[in-house]
Amino acid sequence: MSRQLPAKPNLEHLKKQAKELLRDFQQGKPDAIELFRVFALDSAPSHAKLADAQHVLARDYGFASWPRLKERVESLTLTPAEQLAAAVRASNARRVGRVLEEHPELGAQLNDPMINHGGLPAILAAVQRSDRSTIDVLLRTGGDINARGKSWAGGRGVLDECAPDMAPFLFERGAIISFRFHDRNREIPARSGRRYQCS
Repeated sequence: MSRQLPAKPNLEHLKKQAKELLRDFQQGKPDAIELFRVFALDSAPSHAKLADAQHVLARDYGFASWPRLKERVESLTLTPAEQLAAAVRASNARRVGRVLEEHPELGAQLNDPMINHGGLPAILAAVQRSDRSTIDVLLRTGGDINARGKSWAGGRGVLDECAPDMAPFLFERGAIISFRFHDRNREIPARSGRRYQCS
């Protein structure tokens, strides 16, 4: 009973299929019960969750997991820049690396505003999520730790966007304090061992 993805799959449609599969399983429909049995999920219908149905659906489409199915759909339906933005927003460093490897032209755009992220480059989006792995991937592939976002109020940098515990990590990677960083009222440890009070 293996399914085939259409040439232009729709993620929203797949999410709806997963919800329908869960409902059918909970209602005891034989096809749904068989699918859950085949893919070795021992969930009782009353305990099954949407994530279980998504996993079963992904396996029925021939993918190891729902995230793998989702990545495939995104690769078929999103532009490379949209794929990168989705991977950064999902804090999926592995996927960020793969998108950049498959589309090396994106390396030249890493310091430009990321699609649908308020004028901020990918590195700032990763910093907002305290996603150290994605930050390192972006830096290895051409991202600039001192890239600044574009906004009417002036550009923001990684130190403007980071949680306090992220500052030492960013300093180790070359982040530079600028006067814009003084927007935050907190003390930041410097590489030299001195401390800066930002106010």
